[in-house]
Parts: sequence; C-alpha cells; structure tokens
Amino acid sequence: MSRIFSAYSNKGKNIDPIVEKFVKGGLTLVEQHTAKRTQASDYKNKNTYKMNFSDVKTDNYDKDNQSYIENLMKYCVVDSNCGFAWNGMETLKNPMVTKNPNFQAKFNAVISQVLTPVVPAIVSTTYMEIAEISQIGYGETGRFIIEPNDTFLVSDVAEGTAFGGLQRLYNNEVTVNPLSKQIRYDVPWYQVAAGLFDFGSWAYKIGISFGGYINALVVQSFTSVINGLATPYVASGFTDTQYTTVGQTVQNANANAEVYVFGTLACLGKVIPSTVGLQYGLGQEWAKVGYLDMYKGFRLMEIDQALVPNTVNTTAAQIIPNNTLYFIPMNAYKPVKVVFEGENMVVESVPSETPDKTGGLAITMKIGVTVALGSKFGALTNC
Repeated sequence: MSRIFSAYSNKGKNIDPIVEKFVKGGLTLVEQHTAKRTQASDYKNKNTYKMNFSDVKTDNYDKDNQSYIENLMKYCVVDSNCGFAWNGMETLKNPMVTKNPNFQAKFNAVISQVLTPVVPAIVSTTYMEIAEISQIGYGETGRFIIEPNDTFLVSDVAEGTAFGGLQRLYNNEVTVNPLSKQIRYDVPWYQVAAGLFDFGSWAYKIGISFGGYINALVVQSFTSVINGLATPYVASGFTDTQYTTVGQTVQNANANAEVYVFGTLACLGKVIPSTVGLQYGLGQEWAKVGYLDMYKGFRLMEIDQALVPNTVNTTAAQIIPNNTLYFIPMNAYKPVKVVFEGENMVVESVPSETPDKTGGLAITMKIGVTVALGSKFGALTNC
C-alpha cells in the first residue's frame, strides 16, 4: 500500500481482520488507479502527487479489480447470514440480496474504511507544501496555536538612566469546527454482477469529489485573505518588478525563508522573461511542462485545477483562479488548516428510485477548512 494512503488508514486500530484485508485490497486498487492516471505524464517528477505514485505497478489492475469485487461480494453474502447462498456473481442479480440490511451493513462497513484515508491522502498530496492536515475525534474542535510573526523592537538606551519599553509577543489560537458534507450515490449492482464495476475508479472519484470541494474552500479562504493584504504583499499584473518585489517582501517578512510561487498551469505559464533574447534556452522546458521550474530565485509549483461539481458537462466552471500567483514561505508556518472529524466516513444505505438495479449510498464526512495567518504571504492578481 502507498505510504500516502497508509498514513491515513486505520492500521493498528480495532478492526475485524477480514475487513482489514478488504480495506487494504481496496486501497491498493485506488492506488493503482491513481498511478494509471499519473504515470502517463513523462514530466511526473514536476508534480509531488505524481512522484508518490510513480513506482506503483498497474499491469494486473483489471484482474485484481475483478477478483477483489468477487471476493468482497462473496463475503457480504456469506458472512452477513442474509439467508442466501453464494452462487457466484449471479447472486447479486437478485434484488432480495442487495436490498438485505445485513448484506448492506457488511458492504457499507468495508466501503467506509476504504474511503476514509482516500480524501485526506488526495488533499495532502495536493496541498502538502502549504496545508496542515489534522484528524480529530468526534465532537472535538481543531485547535492551532499561531505564533506571532513580528519581531522585537531594538531601542536606544542611555546607560544607567533609561531602558527600552517592555515588549510581549502573544500567541493566537485558531479553532476549526468541521461540518458534515455528503455525497449521495447509486451503486449499479447489475454492473457489479457482470464484473463491469471499476472499484478503484469509483473510490478515487469519491475522494477527488470531496477533494475538489476542499479545493474550493481553500481558494475561497485565500481570496478573502488576499483582499485584506496591502502593498507590497500584493500587486496587480505580472511584471518582473512586481514579481520580484512581492517575492522579496514575503521572503524578508519570514526571516528570509525560501518562497515558492503557487498557481494553476495557465497562470504559471505567464512567468517567463518578456525579453525575447532571455527566452532562448527556456523554450524546451516551458513548452514541455508548461512553466519554468524556477524564475528569479523563486521555485514555481503547480496547483492542480478542478472543476465545480455538476458543471463538467455544461459550463466547465473552474474552481481555482487562473490569474493569481500565490507567494508562500516554505519551511515555515503552513497557512491552510484542514480538519477531518472522526476516524471513518459514514456510509449509509438510502432508498433508491430504481428498486432492483441500484443501491443508494449516502457517504458523509465532517470537514473544516480555514486559512490562519502565522506567516506573511503575498499574491500577484490579474496576471
């Protein structure tokens, strides 16, 4: 299992050994599906997300998926004591099986454990440079201590007669209260019975859907903070002078920490010398990847774009602004706080409009996102 998924899995917790085996198998399929999507890019080392899955073997994915689905369905039928014998995948064509509460309970228990680490893993690999991911218990509140980013004032004193004023730097506490978010989905049992259900793709889509929602929250939080920034932490339009001024200001404000410039592919592609002569030698890298690895001392990092749910087949509205560069100090304070409440997603069976062909699922998790300023960061807007 990938170290990315295993970091958020329930390994070592009080889980039935059989369920734990299915959880591991399910996460392996999600890992393989993710790897298939990322390994097609020959520039995968430019993206941390791609790097994490670059060595995953995917040759037997279809066979592994079919075997996993069949074994999982057999377990749900036999171990649930639902009153039906296992006669191969044909068993699932009987709606009395898939609508049986015991069968559904077994299936939901496994799905809950599989999906739980997928969302934090996707969010972590997308925002690992700027986001702090936390998981708290049910009913708890996420708390973060924000140290002051100011420094002490050095005063002139007259020996023996005057002293500098007493100064204090106070910590601040930021709290995050996660709220319930839900996806309702119909499981096509006839596709499952026919061996046409791609479990890895389905679980990945659930994870990336929640991840896209979190992307929107992160961008909204950043946008609200940027609106309150003053010159020279924020400027409008890309020029070399604007770029270096904002970057240098952020660097100086964070004890000369290394500064990364984040943006979407469309925005990072605009970071290139305006002088034609200076573009010689950079064209191959820029044309292949879409942006430079580093420009004027600041490393460029791509934020994966995402589409607003339910607009994929209509307006294809994009979540992340394509005209903003974010200047974030590294090896310092991570401004984005993402909190997941509880150790598991809640997967419940819900009534479905089609009585025999599908099974309704309500997949719920508690998520909280905020941007807490402990270090200064900047932005170039309207690039």
